[in-house]
Amino acid sequence: MRKYLTLTFIIFTGATLGTALGQSHAYLWDPTTGIRDLGTLGDDSQAYGVNDSGTVVGVYIPNDGRIYYHGFVWTDATGMVDIGVPGGGDSRTAEVFCFAINNAGNVVGRARQVDGRQVAFFWSPTDGFTVFSDISTNSDNGNSAYAINDLDQVTGNLIVNKRGLIYHAFLWSPGMAHPRDLGVVDGAVSSLGNGINNLGRIEGGSLASGDVWEPMTWGRKSGMRLLGLVAGTLYAQALAINDAGQIVGLDETGTSNLGF
Repeated sequence: MRKYLTLTFIIFTGATLGTALGQSHAYLWDPTTGIRDLGTLGDDSQAYGVNDSGTVVGVYIPNDGRIYYHGFVWTDATGMVDIGVPGGGDSRTAEVFCFAINNAGNVVGRARQVDGRQVAFFWSPTDGFTVFSDISTNSDNGNSAYAINDLDQVTGNLIVNKRGLIYHAFLWSPGMAHPRDLGVVDGAVSSLGNGINNLGRIEGGSLASGDVWEPMTWGRKSGMRLLGLVAGTLYAQALAINDAGQIVGLDETGTSNLGF
């Protein structure tokens, strides 16, 4: 099986390649062909996720004089393709961010629909968009799907109060009438899921009342628990998990930003 550079690494080391015109482009790297410019459908593009077949998802800025984002799927056969907007309509008034893709080619992310409602979404090549969010928000960090595994289980965060200030991590898969609210750790205010492995284990962040984000993990049997903090931490989140249960993330102290 061919190995592709993971997009987590690409994001942190530069998900883009500059061109002569000053644009930044999404790229793909593999050990056989090296680095490959994936181009763009407009102005700047950036890649966020890749599956084992080398299918890439991300965002680009349409070339119409405004700064907003549309989601794309790229394959070697089709090149970069815009996946559209949930609910349809005039796409110039909407945004779509594609954050992750699984080996079936199903994609998750967040979108601002033409009606102004921000939604988390699941997209499949055959059925298009499925959206979930009971409460709309003007905040970009609410109602988002960040990760999907090969069982089509999805996690992210959804707004849970009408003021749009509190959000919880969730678990959803096709066939569920509503996403499962995973709640918060005791004493916390908000939570979010950043990654999910093929065992259904989720990792992410938990926001305490003191405005400090801490890395957390969730499992069906164990529930939600914190992973602990490096001394002096001001902000930390777990960002990805593999099937062995190994977790990586970001830890910010008063003097440096650290990976863990």
